[in-house]
Amino acid sequence: MKYYTRKSFNQIISKFVSDDSKGYKARTKKGDFLLSAPHCVSQNRLGRLKYSEEGSAKVAICISEKTNSSLIIKTENLFDDANFDLVNPYRQKIFKIVKKHNIKYLIDFHGMSSKRECDINLGTNFGQNIKADEKLFNVFYNELINAGFSVSIDNPFAAPFLTISASVAKEFNIWALQVEINCSITDDLNSIVKLNKLINVFVDIINNVNKVKRRKYERVKN
Repeated sequence: MKYYTRKSFNQIISKFVSDDSKGYKARTKKGDFLLSAPHCVSQNRLGRLKYSEEGSAKVAICISEKTNSSLIIKTENLFDDANFDLVNPYRQKIFKIVKKHNIKYLIDFHGMSSKRECDINLGTNFGQNIKADEKLFNVFYNELINAGFSVSIDNPFAAPFLTISASVAKEFNIWALQVEINCSITDDLNSIVKLNKLINVFVDIINNVNKVKRRKYERVKN
């Protein structure tokens, strides 16, 4: 499987956002997944400036490349917070993509402080956001653990109401997961191997889901 270097990460990101004009960049694919990174640029929440989580865009873009998943990332701070403001152009675009392209799964990527004890935090709104496919959530959790990552659920971030994942799960009754990645994995030059391992866990699971979906479609078609 393709191994990403720091240079290739930067090339992928610069290429993807080069023609942005709306504060976000989106592309749609035929797969059932939509990947999102709303905090890869700085945000303003209730008048307070919050720092960017640039690593979340790296992960989302690379996984999208290898899984045929739709993708949307924030590219400019418009004095907003797409994961907090209920009325927001970024969030509205997600709703349009989910509806138009019949998206079944949303993964909303974020970055958390390197001071956090866990590698990955999976926010499910205490199970509410992943009710559409609880088995799939268990697959993600178990595969991350098996790959050597320390994983917490709904702590310190639960992805409750107001978040993108909670809003999408409620509005469309689909599976939505908020994934917080420790910035020591995405930003530390010495963690490139661990970062690639993380990307490959998500890639393998998403591709397997898409493969099963295709097989079901082919059986129905025939």
